[in-house]
Amino acid sequence: MGLAKLRKEAGLTLKELAKISGVNYVKICQIEHGKIKVEHIMLRTAKKLANALGCEPLDLLTPDEPEEKE
Repeated sequence: MGLAKLRKEAGLTLKELAKISGVNYVKICQIEHGKIKVEHIMLRTAKKLANALGCEPLDLLTPDEPEEKE
């Protein structure tokens, strides 16, 4: 499960996750949209995001599947 899916399941907006985790909003957005590959983020960033989402840093490495448009 990727970052966007974990964030949505936690019921958080990008800005809320940024505030809770201490990770910059723009960086989170770039990770979710693939501009920054999640495997290239620093461990401390992954730990901050994982702590805020109640998961393990390894959970962030699973890419999100593209959402189907109806």
